[in-house]
Amino acid sequence: METNVLQLINGYKMPMIGLGTYSGYDDEMRRSLRTALEVGYRSIDTAYLYMNEDAIGDELQDWFSKGKLKREDVFVTSKIYTLFIIHLDLNTINRTPKNDVYLFDTDLEGIWRAMEKEVEAGRIKSLGLSNFNSKQIERIRRIAKYPPTVLQIEIHAYFQQRPLVEFCQKRGIVVVAYGPLGAPQYTQTQDGKSTLPPLLENPTVLSLSKKHGKSPGQILLRFLLQRNIIVIPKSVKPERINNNFKITDFVLSEEDMKSLYKLDQPKEMRVLDIAVDYRSSLYKKNISKDSANYYDEKSK
Repeated sequence: METNVLQLINGYKMPMIGLGTYSGYDDEMRRSLRTALEVGYRSIDTAYLYMNEDAIGDELQDWFSKGKLKREDVFVTSKIYTLFIIHLDLNTINRTPKNDVYLFDTDLEGIWRAMEKEVEAGRIKSLGLSNFNSKQIERIRRIAKYPPTVLQIEIHAYFQQRPLVEFCQKRGIVVVAYGPLGAPQYTQTQDGKSTLPPLLENPTVLSLSKKHGKSPGQILLRFLLQRNIIVIPKSVKPERINNNFKITDFVLSEEDMKSLYKLDQPKEMRVLDIAVDYRSSLYKKNISKDSANYYDEKSK
């Protein structure tokens, strides 16, 4: 039906279905990754802040040492404080930087140039961005020797970010969606005036689920795949890990897609608010409006 990979502008190919690993730790993370690899996942998304890079590295090395996989079979990404994505050479996965890096109100161009040196040293294969808006992406593109290959942002049927997706795809930047299933606890628009059912319980999604004989989650993931958006749903439950991967054996019709496009909300329904979540829990620093406003202004 499809190749199940997207080619990045630097020639590397990235699987369209990856395993999100946020909130997975230690033995639970190792078991989840083992399950995912057995199912067929070949793309793993992690980050410095997730505190699970060692567990992921250990499990992958175990597979490599036993001859179950070759290093070139697996696409591993990590992030530096969620703003810069790096496609890693596995030799660096257990070598996490010791110094804290705060990227809000920071020289983004200078950091990008520093990361480019890591590409030239062979420690990073590809560079990308996460939670950047169009203006910030252009700042990097203007100075980049190695242009951004991907943008990772929150996207789901309630928060589709179509202008920003179009902006990236026109420039050859592959879009990666985290939070592609939304979240049950986030069903109220930011103005507090309307409450929606969780995406997995939305009547439109349930109707399509029945029509295609697929789970609601599979419908939502397939919706993004057909927009040429890579998905990295997270789960530690074997059944869900398996179901999230089985989304290439059916196609949503044009009418199906239109019905899902209509779920997009005029007010942001995002799960992660950088300006609020990171100010309170991680950075304890002042965050500029420009840096915290990671979604594209056009999508308001």
